Amino acid sequence: MAVDLRALPEPLPHPSSPGGGRWLLIILTGVIAGGLLVTLFWPGSGRGASLWFWCCAVVFPLMAGLLAYALRRQVAEGRMDYVEGWNQARDERRLALVEQGQQHLLLIAAACCSAAGNNKLAQALRSGIVPLQPCYVPSHGATLRLSQLQPAVASLSADEYAERLSGYLREVLLGLGAAWHTCAQHITHVRIRHNGVLADEQVLAVWRAVAGDQHRAGQTVFASQADDGLVWLDDWLDAPERAELLLSLEFNGYREPEDGYAESVSAVLLGRPDCANRQKLSPLAAVHRPVRASSPAESFEDALRWGGLLDTEDTYFFWQSQVSDEVAEEMARVMSQSAYPPSHERSLNLDSVLGRSGCAVGNLALVVAGEQAMADREAQLILLEDVTPQWCVVRPVGAPVHRDVTET
Repeated sequence: MAVDLRALPEPLPHPSSPGGGRWLLIILTGVIAGGLLVTLFWPGSGRGASLWFWCCAVVFPLMAGLLAYALRRQVAEGRMDYVEGWNQARDERRLALVEQGQQHLLLIAAACCSAAGNNKLAQALRSGIVPLQPCYVPSHGATLRLSQLQPAVASLSADEYAERLSGYLREVLLGLGAAWHTCAQHITHVRIRHNGVLADEQVLAVWRAVAGDQHRAGQTVFASQADDGLVWLDDWLDAPERAELLLSLEFNGYREPEDGYAESVSAVLLGRPDCANRQKLSPLAAVHRPVRASSPAESFEDALRWGGLLDTEDTYFFWQSQVSDEVAEEMARVMSQSAYPPSHERSLNLDSVLGRSGCAVGNLALVVAGEQAMADREAQLILLEDVTPQWCVVRPVGAPVHRDVTET
């Protein structure tokens, strides 16, 4: 569930206190007016010699004015106490929401098989490797831009596709290294997202055959076709009984080649900070709460706030994936007008070098951002589009997070 600071009501304005000078003038005016009326309507001729006359002309109007001033001041103080208490409760609620929004997960390990290689994907892509290359496909009778896993194939039967997937899954688990062997028996949730070439039951059978006895039986969740990039992390962060360790598998493989798309099989092992500390794991990076870009300017601000970059001078590297031209143009305008504009030299569009990630867009973004955050000790800002456009900040482990306790 998205954390929305803007759903909070506005702070109540502080009421003005009764001005002493103004009330002094009101009291004097009341005393003079009361004295004139008493003098005018006082019966008989003994006005000045009567104590009762002076009480009615001066004392009673003065007491009435002072009493009115005291009552007005009491009302103002009561209102002030209410406003201060209400605003304090609102500020405490806002602080609690900020702390909730700035919760993060740890990227404990990540691995992928792609046309750019299986290791140091971010470094390879930033160094100029472009696996998305034109390739003539006889079955299509056309040249397509493909980013294919090796060995490349033109078409596959379902059984051949399952066998190929099994091989890449084994490579990915090996790529997770010691983290997989340490955590395999403690992973209770496995999330799988695939492009539907195989049925869920077939994919599950492949996964169980690959994982074998290393991974104890746990809950396997298949992401639906409507699953949206990294937004599932938002729900997991707020789940009251969420798993401490979760393995996310995403694969986008050809059965028939698709122009502009990248084949990949990826795995990211995520965990809660307390679990990582307890298991004495060495995570790659911290993954902060993703934000749907439903409102461009506000969502960009929220992403920076949740990632602890708002109101700081920290720099970031900017990754884009599957972002439509219209969304990219709007987000570029928002970022350029903000205090945190992107640097052209410090940004990379995965679509132009690796290809469109398809249903693996979330995992691949975490893989490259996590690798780069650890290598450069610098924050990474992700903008990707799946069902909806969304932001996510990935930071080096141990980097200080600005808490943003003030209103913006």
